[in-house]
Amino acid sequence: MKLKLTRRDFLKASAISLAVAGGLLKYAKGDIVREAEEVQKKEQEKGYKLVKTICTGCAVGCGMLAVVKDDQWLWIEPWTNNPINRGKLCCKGASANYIVHSPRRLKYPMIKRNGKWEKISWDEALEIIAKKLHEVRQKYGPDAVFFAGSAKVSTEMAYLQRKFMAFWGSNNIDHQARICHSTTVAGLGNTWGYGAMTNNFNDMRHAKCIIFFSNPAEAHPVSFYHIYEAKKRGAILICCDPRFSRTTAVSDLHLQFRPGTDIPLVWGICYEIIKNGWYDEEFIKQRTYGFEYLKHEVMKEDYSPE
Repeated sequence: MKLKLTRRDFLKASAISLAVAGGLLKYAKGDIVREAEEVQKKEQEKGYKLVKTICTGCAVGCGMLAVVKDDQWLWIEPWTNNPINRGKLCCKGASANYIVHSPRRLKYPMIKRNGKWEKISWDEALEIIAKKLHEVRQKYGPDAVFFAGSAKVSTEMAYLQRKFMAFWGSNNIDHQARICHSTTVAGLGNTWGYGAMTNNFNDMRHAKCIIFFSNPAEAHPVSFYHIYEAKKRGAILICCDPRFSRTTAVSDLHLQFRPGTDIPLVWGICYEIIKNGWYDEEFIKQRTYGFEYLKHEVMKEDYSPE
């Protein structure tokens, strides 16, 4: 008899296996840290330097130890006592050294001529690009050029790109992070302010209950490490997701709504809170606005869970 394994069954089994592995690692953690420290000590004795640095992949600010020898960044070791990531990294951070010396990275300018790529000098490359840009600007104006930022460059590189476009005379510059963070900025602009975020990792570690409309176990593994610490302290994790994800696998409750019905789910929760008087009136009075309008809409439209 041949058993059919569905995609959902596979995801569930994978997530459960990961959760079990995470529990086993919890008990081996002390040995892993000691082993890492011993390896680092031996490397230092062989002339390798361990240089503390901060990952530039995003704004979280994870720490890592760059292993350097003869001024060459060779690989990364875990910075286990860093308060942000405790030696852990996402896949982008774990491969940060490849941005510097990946064998697949271009080391000099190349141009395709007669269907073949050939190496050219930096001066020739600059001349070709500058001439082409000047021709486009003269013929079509500065807005004919669009610059796309990259999540693989440093903050300083992004700053220079923006400065260049300012001198160029156009606002046609964008970045994937604008799309990535447009929703969070809209939400923060109505609550804490554009330049603020909600809570730090230490707050997450001491939370009593955390509700997700996301999948941080895969999308943000460093923050999820701190979230999992809260779970070990007794926090209740509630995951609202149409899929069974890795976050769902370790959550206490999975609210598996149909795709597109996330807002009714939120309104249903608000309905119960308002109906039972579970909200903090003093907090709402001092820290929010528009609550009466929300209350009217939620109760008028009868967003009861049923």
